[in-house]
Amino acid sequence: MKVAWLAVAIGFGAACGKSRSPAPAPAVAIDAAAPPAIDAAPALRGPIVIDRISVHTDETAIDQPALAASLRASMLATGAFTGPDHAGPMARVDVTLAATVRPAQGGDPAGAVVACEVTLHWLSEATAGDEPAPHAHVAATRPLGAAAARKPDDAVRALAADVIAAAGRDLGAREHERALPIDQLAPLFGSADEQQVTWSLELAGARKARALVPAITPLVKRPPPVRDAAISALVAIGDPSAVAAITSAVDFDDRDALSTAIEAAIALGGPDADDFLELIATGHHDSDLAARARDGLRRIARRVDAGAP
Repeated sequence: MKVAWLAVAIGFGAACGKSRSPAPAPAVAIDAAAPPAIDAAPALRGPIVIDRISVHTDETAIDQPALAASLRASMLATGAFTGPDHAGPMARVDVTLAATVRPAQGGDPAGAVVACEVTLHWLSEATAGDEPAPHAHVAATRPLGAAAARKPDDAVRALAADVIAAAGRDLGAREHERALPIDQLAPLFGSADEQQVTWSLELAGARKARALVPAITPLVKRPPPVRDAAISALVAIGDPSAVAAITSAVDFDDRDALSTAIEAAIALGGPDADDFLELIATGHHDSDLAARARDGLRRIARRVDAGAP
């Protein structure tokens, strides 16, 4: 039984334990000034028409057409999606699924393991513009009893069906959240579900929701991926007042975090960005980061000279 991809840590205590791993936060732009902040409404109104579902897996035990049909049914049941016989914005659905059987070890029984990533792609960029498309990541394990261990393919198929159904429900939740007005996004930032938090931050950034900046800035103190998603949202919104929160939360000994803060400061600009970049440019022991800060100061100066923010 081949493993197509599996990079999630999964607990094995429950009969069917599930783990959701958030998508990577978008990279922080450095090459251009952040756009002006505007509190925009959703660009698309649902329900979303499911055009087609493509399943990608190396696991021979998986019936791909059956899995696609199961995902379609789960998505339709949420009320956020509809079939091709209806009018509305359309999306293609891509599923990447990995499955394996974990052998018995350390006193734990053998277990079926399945992980999937499901992503929607808008079919009309002209209609969707920069509107984020829902995505879901779900993984689960199920211990195998003696009988199931003799027929592991059956256990993998059953678990894959459960995981796909959960992914469909998650996509429905993300799509309902995508359609929320800006003032209803802020409560989602406090969710215990990291996928919901990073998704709501992605939406806030796409809407250029300056009204949400005070609710987003505390999240830059959270560990990744929430921290990175919060910084990406603040850069997308384009409010220079967010620079102080980003830079005050950074660990100067964490090279990756400091690099992200430099890029965010360059993108946002403003007096706080100038002060921070000057500090790094003249006082940091890492010559590469110091050089990037100096280059950032030059970029900001050129934007100011050209009359950009």
